[in-house]
Amino acid sequence: MEYGGKNPNGINQVSQSLLSIDVQGVEQINISTSSVDINTSLNVEGGITASSFSGSFTGSFKGDGSQLESIPTTALTGDIGRLAVGSATASVLSGTSFEVNVPTNITGDTNIIGELSASLYKGDGGGLYNIPADALGDIDRLKSGSIEAIISPDGGLRVEAGVTIRDYLIVTGSSVFKASAQVGTDLTVTGSADIQNNLTIGNNLSVTGRITSQELLTTFISSSVIYASGSNVFGDESTDTHQFTGSVLIKDSVVIPVFSSAPSGGVVGQL
Repeated sequence: MEYGGKNPNGINQVSQSLLSIDVQGVEQINISTSSVDINTSLNVEGGITASSFSGSFTGSFKGDGSQLESIPTTALTGDIGRLAVGSATASVLSGTSFEVNVPTNITGDTNIIGELSASLYKGDGGGLYNIPADALGDIDRLKSGSIEAIISPDGGLRVEAGVTIRDYLIVTGSSVFKASAQVGTDLTVTGSADIQNNLTIGNNLSVTGRITSQELLTTFISSSVIYASGSNVFGDESTDTHQFTGSVLIKDSVVIPVFSSAPSGGVVGQL
Protein backbone atom coordinates (compact mmCIF):
# COMPACT_ATOMS: atom_id res chain seq x y z
CA MET A 1 0.00 0.00 0.00
CA GLU A 2 1.40 3.35 -1.01
CA TYR A 3 1.61 5.89 1.79
CA GLY A 4 0.42 9.19 0.46
CA GLY A 5 1.02 11.33 3.56
CA LYS A 6 3.97 12.25 5.75
CA ASN A 7 5.67 9.44 7.66
CA PRO A 8 5.33 10.31 11.36
CA ASN A 9 8.31 8.16 12.27
CA GLY A 10 10.86 8.27 9.50
CA ILE A 11 12.50 10.26 6.74
CA ASN A 12 10.29 12.51 4.64
CA GLN A 13 11.11 14.56 1.58
CA VAL A 14 9.68 17.94 2.36
CA SER A 15 10.89 19.52 -0.89
CA GLN A 16 13.33 18.82 -3.68
CA SER A 17 16.27 20.10 -1.54
CA LEU A 18 15.01 19.40 2.01
CA LEU A 19 14.58 16.23 4.02
CA SER A 20 13.19 15.86 7.51
CA ILE A 21 13.45 13.19 10.11
CA ASP A 22 10.24 12.95 12.10
CA VAL A 23 9.55 11.22 15.36
CA GLN A 24 5.92 10.84 16.32
CA GLY A 25 4.97 13.39 13.73
CA VAL A 26 7.44 16.05 14.93
CA GLU A 27 10.33 17.20 12.79
CA GLN A 28 13.49 16.55 14.79
CA ILE A 29 16.12 17.17 12.09
CA ASN A 30 15.96 19.14 8.84
CA ILE A 31 18.64 18.36 6.27
CA SER A 32 19.31 20.61 3.31
CA THR A 33 22.13 21.05 0.85
CA SER A 34 23.60 23.84 2.99
CA SER A 35 22.91 22.88 6.61
CA VAL A 36 21.64 20.37 9.10
CA ASP A 37 19.23 21.85 11.64
CA ILE A 38 18.56 19.90 14.82
CA ASN A 39 15.33 20.99 16.47
CA THR A 40 15.85 19.02 19.68
CA SER A 41 18.70 17.96 21.93
CA LEU A 42 21.60 16.03 20.40
CA ASN A 43 23.52 13.52 22.48
CA VAL A 44 26.78 12.41 20.90
CA GLU A 45 28.75 9.58 22.44
CA GLY A 46 31.87 10.31 20.39
CA GLY A 47 33.18 13.60 19.03
CA ILE A 48 31.85 16.22 16.62
CA THR A 49 34.06 17.96 14.09
CA ALA A 50 32.81 21.10 12.41
CA SER A 51 34.02 24.42 11.05
CA SER A 52 31.47 26.41 13.09
CA PHE A 53 28.83 25.99 15.81
CA SER A 54 25.75 28.06 16.64
CA GLY A 55 23.21 27.70 19.37
CA SER A 56 23.92 26.10 22.73
CA PHE A 57 25.46 22.81 23.73
CA THR A 58 26.61 20.93 26.81
CA GLY A 59 29.55 18.65 27.32
CA SER A 60 33.22 19.00 26.54
CA PHE A 61 34.63 21.08 23.71
CA LYS A 62 37.94 20.70 21.88
CA GLY A 63 39.35 22.78 19.10
CA ASP A 64 39.56 26.45 18.18
CA GLY A 65 37.49 28.52 20.56
CA SER A 66 38.43 31.94 19.19
CA GLN A 67 34.92 32.52 17.85
CA LEU A 68 33.17 31.71 21.12
CA GLU A 69 31.35 34.54 22.84
CA SER A 70 29.13 35.32 25.86
CA ILE A 71 30.75 32.65 27.99
CA PRO A 72 29.94 33.33 31.68
CA THR A 73 32.83 33.14 34.14
CA THR A 74 30.79 30.72 36.25
CA ALA A 75 31.07 28.24 33.38
CA LEU A 76 34.87 28.36 33.47
CA THR A 77 37.03 26.17 35.66
CA GLY A 78 40.69 26.26 36.67
CA ASP A 79 42.77 29.37 37.49
CA ILE A 80 40.55 31.88 35.72
CA GLY A 81 41.74 34.59 38.16
CA ARG A 82 45.38 34.21 37.14
CA LEU A 83 47.48 35.26 34.17
CA ALA A 84 50.54 33.12 33.72
CA VAL A 85 53.51 32.98 31.33
CA GLY A 86 56.13 30.53 32.51
CA SER A 87 56.84 31.26 36.18
CA ALA A 88 55.43 34.81 36.00
CA THR A 89 51.88 35.14 37.27
CA ALA A 90 49.34 37.86 37.93
CA SER A 91 46.44 36.79 40.12
CA VAL A 92 43.26 38.19 41.61
CA LEU A 93 43.10 36.75 45.13
CA SER A 94 39.55 36.01 46.28
CA GLY A 95 38.32 39.01 44.35
CA THR A 96 39.94 41.41 46.83
CA SER A 97 43.51 42.01 45.66
CA PHE A 98 45.71 41.83 42.57
CA GLU A 99 49.09 40.17 43.01
CA VAL A 100 52.01 40.06 40.57
CA ASN A 101 55.04 37.91 41.45
CA VAL A 102 57.50 39.56 39.02
CA PRO A 103 58.66 43.16 38.45
CA THR A 104 56.00 45.07 36.51
CA ASN A 105 56.48 48.09 34.27
CA ILE A 106 53.50 50.41 33.84
CA THR A 107 54.00 52.95 31.07
CA GLY A 108 50.85 54.97 31.73
CA ASP A 109 49.15 56.38 34.82
CA THR A 110 47.84 54.15 37.58
CA ASN A 111 44.87 55.31 39.62
CA ILE A 112 44.54 53.50 42.95
CA ILE A 113 41.43 54.18 44.98
CA GLY A 114 42.37 52.00 47.94
CA GLU A 115 45.73 51.23 49.54
CA LEU A 116 49.00 50.32 47.83
CA SER A 117 51.54 48.24 49.73
CA ALA A 118 54.92 46.94 48.64
CA SER A 119 58.25 45.95 50.15
CA LEU A 120 60.18 48.44 47.98
CA TYR A 121 59.33 51.57 45.99
CA LYS A 122 61.61 53.07 43.37
CA GLY A 123 61.24 56.21 41.29
CA ASP A 124 60.48 59.90 41.64
CA GLY A 125 58.66 60.69 44.87
CA GLY A 126 58.29 64.40 44.13
CA GLY A 127 54.49 64.11 43.90
CA LEU A 128 54.03 62.38 47.27
CA TYR A 129 52.37 64.24 50.14
CA ASN A 130 50.86 63.63 53.60
CA ILE A 131 53.70 61.26 54.52
CA PRO A 132 53.85 60.80 58.32
CA ALA A 133 57.21 61.44 59.93
CA ASP A 134 57.27 58.03 61.63
CA ALA A 135 57.17 56.40 58.19
CA LEU A 136 60.53 57.91 57.23
CA GLY A 137 62.73 56.09 59.75
CA ASP A 138 65.60 58.13 61.27
CA ILE A 139 64.16 61.53 60.40
CA ASP A 140 65.75 62.95 63.57
CA ARG A 141 69.29 62.50 62.28
CA LEU A 142 71.61 63.25 59.40
CA LYS A 143 74.09 60.51 58.64
CA SER A 144 77.05 60.10 56.32
CA GLY A 145 79.15 57.01 56.91
CA SER A 146 79.83 56.74 60.64
CA ILE A 147 79.18 60.46 61.31
CA GLU A 148 75.77 61.48 62.64
CA ALA A 149 73.98 64.68 63.59
CA ILE A 150 71.06 63.92 65.91
CA ILE A 151 68.36 66.22 67.29
CA SER A 152 66.16 65.28 70.23
CA PRO A 153 63.85 67.13 72.64
CA ASP A 154 66.13 66.33 75.59
CA GLY A 155 69.62 66.46 74.08
CA GLY A 156 69.11 69.15 71.44
CA LEU A 157 71.39 69.00 68.40
CA ARG A 158 74.40 66.73 68.77
CA VAL A 159 77.03 66.47 66.04
CA GLU A 160 79.66 63.75 66.36
CA ALA A 161 82.21 65.50 64.14
CA GLY A 162 83.68 68.92 63.50
CA VAL A 163 81.25 71.57 62.30
CA THR A 164 82.23 74.37 59.94
CA ILE A 165 79.99 77.47 59.87
CA ARG A 166 80.90 79.70 56.93
CA ASP A 167 78.87 82.71 58.01
CA TYR A 168 77.90 83.46 61.59
CA LEU A 169 76.38 81.56 64.51
CA ILE A 170 73.68 83.19 66.63
CA VAL A 171 72.84 81.56 69.98
CA THR A 172 69.81 83.05 71.72
CA GLY A 173 70.05 80.79 74.78
CA SER A 174 72.93 79.21 76.69
CA SER A 175 75.92 77.67 74.93
CA VAL A 176 78.06 74.88 76.41
CA PHE A 177 81.37 73.96 74.77
CA LYS A 178 82.76 70.77 76.31
CA ALA A 179 85.72 70.63 73.91
CA SER A 180 87.76 73.25 72.08
CA ALA A 181 85.86 75.87 70.13
CA GLN A 182 87.51 77.81 67.31
CA VAL A 183 85.78 80.89 65.92
CA GLY A 184 87.13 82.21 62.60
CA THR A 185 84.54 84.95 62.06
CA ASP A 186 81.74 86.37 64.23
CA LEU A 187 80.21 84.64 67.24
CA THR A 188 77.14 86.33 68.66
CA VAL A 189 75.78 85.05 71.97
CA THR A 190 72.75 86.91 73.33
CA GLY A 191 72.48 84.62 76.36
CA SER A 192 75.19 82.93 78.42
CA ALA A 193 77.96 80.71 77.08
CA ASP A 194 79.49 77.99 79.25
CA ILE A 195 82.84 76.94 77.76
CA GLN A 196 84.33 73.98 79.61
CA ASN A 197 87.47 73.80 77.50
CA ASN A 198 89.62 76.04 75.32
CA LEU A 199 88.15 78.77 73.11
CA THR A 200 90.27 80.03 70.23
CA ILE A 201 89.24 83.27 68.50
CA GLY A 202 91.06 84.03 65.28
CA ASN A 203 90.04 87.71 65.21
CA ASN A 204 88.96 90.43 67.64
CA LEU A 205 86.95 89.91 70.82
CA SER A 206 84.65 92.76 71.79
CA VAL A 207 83.09 92.69 75.26
CA THR A 208 80.67 95.44 76.25
CA GLY A 209 80.34 94.13 79.80
CA ARG A 210 82.79 92.74 82.37
CA ILE A 211 85.47 90.06 81.99
CA THR A 212 85.95 87.97 85.12
CA SER A 213 89.02 85.76 85.06
CA GLN A 214 91.30 84.01 87.55
CA GLU A 215 94.31 84.68 85.33
CA LEU A 216 94.77 86.99 82.34
CA LEU A 217 97.84 86.33 80.18
CA THR A 218 98.50 88.83 77.36
CA THR A 219 101.36 89.65 75.02
CA PHE A 220 100.71 93.39 75.24
CA ILE A 221 97.95 95.78 76.32
CA SER A 222 97.36 98.81 74.12
CA SER A 223 94.84 101.54 74.94
CA SER A 224 94.73 105.31 75.42
CA VAL A 225 93.09 104.95 78.85
CA ILE A 226 93.03 101.86 81.08
CA TYR A 227 90.90 101.91 84.21
CA ALA A 228 91.73 99.46 87.00
CA SER A 229 89.45 99.71 90.02
CA GLY A 230 90.27 98.17 93.39
CA SER A 231 93.68 96.95 94.60
CA ASN A 232 96.19 95.54 92.15
CA VAL A 233 99.33 93.47 92.66
CA PHE A 234 102.10 93.47 90.03
CA GLY A 235 104.33 90.43 90.24
CA ASP A 236 104.71 87.76 92.88
CA GLU A 237 108.51 87.33 93.08
CA SER A 238 111.34 89.74 94.06
CA THR A 239 113.00 89.01 90.72
CA ASP A 240 110.01 90.29 88.76
CA THR A 241 110.69 93.47 86.78
CA HIS A 242 108.02 95.91 85.66
CA GLN A 243 109.07 98.33 82.94
CA PHE A 244 107.18 101.49 82.03
CA THR A 245 108.12 103.38 78.84
CA GLY A 246 107.04 106.98 79.05
CA SER A 247 105.80 109.09 81.94
CA VAL A 248 104.09 107.67 85.01
CA LEU A 249 101.45 109.89 86.54
CA ILE A 250 100.57 109.00 90.13
CA LYS A 251 97.64 110.90 91.57
CA ASP A 252 98.14 109.92 95.21
CA SER A 253 101.11 108.71 97.28
CA VAL A 254 103.66 106.00 96.58
CA VAL A 255 104.68 103.98 99.64
CA ILE A 256 108.11 102.30 99.47
CA PRO A 257 109.25 100.02 102.32
CA VAL A 258 112.73 100.65 103.77
CA PHE A 259 113.59 97.00 103.65
CA SER A 260 114.13 94.93 100.52
CA SER A 261 111.08 92.92 101.38
CA ALA A 262 107.74 94.05 102.70
CA PRO A 263 108.16 94.21 106.52
CA SER A 264 105.48 93.24 108.90
CA GLY A 265 105.98 96.63 110.60
CA GLY A 266 108.51 99.44 111.04
CA VAL A 267 109.45 102.66 109.24
CA VAL A 268 108.30 103.35 105.73
CA GLY A 269 109.23 106.25 103.53
CA GLN A 270 107.05 108.36 101.31
CA LEU A 271 107.95 109.52 97.77
